[in-house]
Amino acid sequence: MAAVVGMVKMSVDLGWTQSKSMSESAIRSGIIG
Repeated sequence: MAAVVGMVKMSVDLGWTQSKSMSESAIRSGIIG
């Protein structure tokens, strides 16, 4: 059970990091804001 929770948390953290860096590069490109 703990292993499943860890896997889910890891994939959520990865997805958050990816979308965050995508948003930052979009802002730098002038797409957002």
